[in-house]
Amino acid sequence: SYPPHGTRGAAFSLSRAADFGARGKDSRDSIDDHLLIICQIESSSAIDRAGEIAAVDGVDMLFVGPLDLSGDVGKLGEFGDPAVKAEQARAETEIKASGAFMGGINPAPGGGGRLFGRGYDFAVVAADALLIRDGAASAVAQARKAAEDKA
Repeated sequence: SYPPHGTRGAAFSLSRAADFGARGKDSRDSIDDHLLIICQIESSSAIDRAGEIAAVDGVDMLFVGPLDLSGDVGKLGEFGDPAVKAEQARAETEIKASGAFMGGINPAPGGGGRLFGRGYDFAVVAADALLIRDGAASAVAQARKAAEDKA
């Protein structure tokens, strides 16, 4: 939120959200109606305090960060590990109990459906860097195949 209600930088005169300034005053006057405040839950201590975090005025969603959560458990990137799965399940239980929207990420095929099936309200199913990486790998593979077919 912009001053006097918050401390957000006052870039409403040229932000993308304000059509690069074309709707600057409109954006300034209505920003609070369009914000979605998301706090990431990435540690056991954050899970312990999920209810408190969700109760902060203006917080709309608690987002489970599975990679950092797995690291906090001492099993970085080992999403199938029982301890990691248990902490993720505990996070989900605490977030649901808090009344906040629950968000998460699972870019694997069908990952969004799996998150929604577990009660998530919001699912990140792709990331720009992964899309670029995969698109580049596909383009290179197609070029290599074309070169092999020509030879």
